[in-house]
Amino acid sequence: MKQLLLRQTTARLLAGLCAALVLASCGGGGDGSSASSATAASRTTALLQNFITDDPLAGDNGLPASPAAPLSYGPINMGVDVDGNAIQAVDEQDVRYFDGHYYLYGPSFTCGAFNYSPGVNTGPLVPTSPNTIYRYCGLTIYRSDDLMNWKLVGTQYLQDAATGEHFVVKKPRVVYSPKTGLYNLWFLDGQAGLTTTSRTGKYFIVQSTSPTGPWSTPFEPTVAAGALGPVDFSINTGPDGTSYIASGHSGVAVMQLNDEKTGTIDNVQVNIALQASATPSVITLGGLGISYHAGWWYLTGSAGCGNCVAASFYYLRAKDPHGPWMSPIDDSTTQPVIPAVLSVDSGKAQMHSAVMLPDGSGGTQVLVPGTHYRSNPLGAPGTSVAQSGDNNLALSGLYLTPLSFDAQGHIQPLAITPSYEFPLARPVEAVTPPAWQAALVVTKDRSVVQSWTVTSQLATIYPAVFQRTPDTSPNPAATATIQQPMVDAPLLARLNLPNGRSFAWTIDPRTVAWAPTKIALNLPEAFVGQGRVTLTLSTAATNGGYGVAVGKKGSALAGGEYRVVQGGTQTVLPNAEMLVQAGALSAQAPTITAQPRSLKVAAGSNVGFLVQADGVGLGYQWLRNGQPVLAPDGYNEWTTAALRLASVTAADSGTYTVQVFNQVGSVTSVPVTLEVTP
Repeated sequence: MKQLLLRQTTARLLAGLCAALVLASCGGGGDGSSASSATAASRTTALLQNFITDDPLAGDNGLPASPAAPLSYGPINMGVDVDGNAIQAVDEQDVRYFDGHYYLYGPSFTCGAFNYSPGVNTGPLVPTSPNTIYRYCGLTIYRSDDLMNWKLVGTQYLQDAATGEHFVVKKPRVVYSPKTGLYNLWFLDGQAGLTTTSRTGKYFIVQSTSPTGPWSTPFEPTVAAGALGPVDFSINTGPDGTSYIASGHSGVAVMQLNDEKTGTIDNVQVNIALQASATPSVITLGGLGISYHAGWWYLTGSAGCGNCVAASFYYLRAKDPHGPWMSPIDDSTTQPVIPAVLSVDSGKAQMHSAVMLPDGSGGTQVLVPGTHYRSNPLGAPGTSVAQSGDNNLALSGLYLTPLSFDAQGHIQPLAITPSYEFPLARPVEAVTPPAWQAALVVTKDRSVVQSWTVTSQLATIYPAVFQRTPDTSPNPAATATIQQPMVDAPLLARLNLPNGRSFAWTIDPRTVAWAPTKIALNLPEAFVGQGRVTLTLSTAATNGGYGVAVGKKGSALAGGEYRVVQGGTQTVLPNAEMLVQAGALSAQAPTITAQPRSLKVAAGSNVGFLVQADGVGLGYQWLRNGQPVLAPDGYNEWTTAALRLASVTAADSGTYTVQVFNQVGSVTSVPVTLEVTP
């Protein structure tokens, strides 16, 4: 087996986690100021906020949904971390509790990764016509004491040592082995529909002595019998320390893990049908989860298409993971077993692998992450929920739903509500963070204006912004209309100060993420004094636009006023406020912390380069022999930290560099070479 190399990008940690989300004191890249005066209080439960009540935008967030999936439960709460950026781990994520802390694992889509569903190959090339590429944004890991205030610990990449090829971490699942003292992170390397293609779609494991890495060389798990099965899987550990994996999409299988948590030792097949009949139609469950609560084991999952804009949610139960599994309605063990319905639309989402978390009484509670597959009337024009959502998942929001149980061990139907109280493992001092929604309100026809009061030195502002191009095709990858990878005009910002001065910035779209993320705008001269400042955002883009994070007035700014300008008319939204931080010190230009490395590979290899850098609002541009590297579809898609090249030929040989930049400055990597041999 080839030697493999782990490359890890680690975000700078603050001196401990912020116990409260006070955006003034938790901002990375500046000493932002904020009006928030929330005080931490002792809590034994977390308030999980999935939807926003009393919408400050009155339904006009610029993101119309498919007619099949209107946001009938309210706007989606994005989830913002303690640094003022949208949480990136919002799809197929995993939540664990280790050593007194909660950890959140999930792939990021904020660099503009597209997931042309269903059945898309997310290997080095996506089989559109012409081929596009899968921009890979890495694996993000967060830590929290209270399940509400999350700190980004790092964004990590795994690479092949010989070729640099990136492992695309999908569906991370972390399990600890007391026998070895190691944390085992299982994942799928990308996804290739319901099959595996070369390495894509296969299971791998990396290990570490810490739940956040650094991680070891990836290796494949050992399989005692049968097959692990592609696409969906779940891992959890029972009260006796025995761990089980459940997998779906090629039938449902339940397998016990070995004590090292690196392989399976058996395989139990479970046949499932949605209704009893003389000739039942056996189905499989997607978004599969296995979990334990108070003497019962459960299989949960959805029956529907890949990345559906909404999907029903079901469960089975058993006293032993090895079976027999029961139909919950009558506890019949006759196969195929009939699952019970928990929700018909899962809150206009698709549920995924269940996670087990300790409560304060020595028991375990079950939490089910889900994905809101954002949709629009062009990409999902029909009225059936069996349509795939938008290609980019960055605006899905952190969606966590607890399960509740009756005295007989039955799971109660999901009561979809805007928020839930969920028991914590121990009492903590915490503040409930504000809720923020994404608003695509900066277009060629509309601009936004946010004003507020400053009372001290102002050197930098940090608006949380995002970009989005329209997903206009309802078709799967092979026949999809390729989505443009970038907005075609810059974001324009202007700041008016109390002393009458005004500063303007032209913001490169390559520095704007696909979920609300801070950019740093340094004032040429710091303002010292008091008074009202006004920030205006606009664009001339013709293929989509830019957005901001919007919350309730008073969430972060003093005396804020939020206005939308359209057709010369200004409309004040009295209850709304843009997510903006302000700093008394200037932000810094990027610094490269780890350089790319030269490679010599055989023709036909998949190749990868990686740069690691620190800074706020970073953009990237990969160059070959001084010219931008273009994707096969002709677009400039190599604008992320990771460069991936598929089936290289001699034409790919050359000298590669990467420019890393933000609104403050830029830096260029050392030149490295790719040599392709016959």
